[in-house]
Amino acid sequence: MSCRNRIKRHIAGQLTRPHGLIGRWLIGPLWNRRNRALNDRTLQALRLRDQDRVLDIGFGGGYLLAQMAKIVTQGHLAGLEASPILVDRIQRKFQALVYKGRMDIRLGSVEELPFTDGAFDKVASVNAIFYWRDPAGGIREAWRVLRQDGLFVLTFTAKEDLDRQEFGIASFTEDEVTRMVRQAGFSRINISLGRDVHRTFFILMAEK
Repeated sequence: MSCRNRIKRHIAGQLTRPHGLIGRWLIGPLWNRRNRALNDRTLQALRLRDQDRVLDIGFGGGYLLAQMAKIVTQGHLAGLEASPILVDRIQRKFQALVYKGRMDIRLGSVEELPFTDGAFDKVASVNAIFYWRDPAGGIREAWRVLRQDGLFVLTFTAKEDLDRQEFGIASFTEDEVTRMVRQAGFSRINISLGRDVHRTFFILMAEK
């Protein structure tokens, strides 16, 4: 394997499940910076209210959680990540909110969300679907934990832009994602286009 391919494989591994010193100190802040536009558009799409119950699947560096916490002051926020390092980092970052019971940070997989049926008013996920072992199963889980008429916002980089980076990470077209969302049982699906200096991305909104 060439040096270039080894580097790309290592980067892909860190993006999938951050670990070690690089995962602890670089990946979270990197995601916050590079995904800021995606997170900001997702925040707008969520149309949050102060009493909402909201889940962020694959919270990465915690940028979206921080923005949501400014609005959801009477409700409850939850975040799920597959990386123990990021879970520990975000629990420390938001320890005051966790202590007050306003935020719940969990280690786990999207395919088996550790939450009860209908626990949330809104569920969001930003640029995380590429790392799920079973994307269709993860979307079904998002449907399960939403209350009736709840809102799901799924934001993801366009397939062409992600493939161009050659990290070997799964990529999906907007039609493929829309089909999985519809098959999970969601309705009133709307998808819009966004762009920043790094890529083109999609913001999909759907209701249970």
